[in-house]
Amino acid sequence: NNTESPNHDLILPTDWVPCIFNILYQGESIILDDIESIKDSMPTEYNFFGNNNITAVIVFPIIFRKRLMGFVRIDNPNIKDCGDFIDIIPVIGHHMGSIRENNKSEKNKIFRWFSYGVG
Repeated sequence: NNTESPNHDLILPTDWVPCIFNILYQGESIILDDIESIKDSMPTEYNFFGNNNITAVIVFPIIFRKRLMGFVRIDNPNIKDCGDFIDIIPVIGHHMGSIRENNKSEKNKIFRWFSYGVG
């Protein structure tokens, strides 16, 4: 099952963690210090993480111009020690999106140079 939405550039399999993808598509981060806390509210996600020995997780979107470009997942972090990091997650996600887009633009410039500049 793939989901495509006008607010993201990804075609991702969303059936294995549908609630998490819905949160990421809204530009929000997920910070779970105890996977057991989602056992009833997000059973699919609970089973996915539990089957992979994940007890805590941070997931945040990579965004460029309000579009989901990807995401970062950090498994089993010690969330109590992540205070400052958690505060800047939105900035990191936007910065990563800008870097990705700039790299894509630079690769296109190089490709055009090789395509039209050689010969």
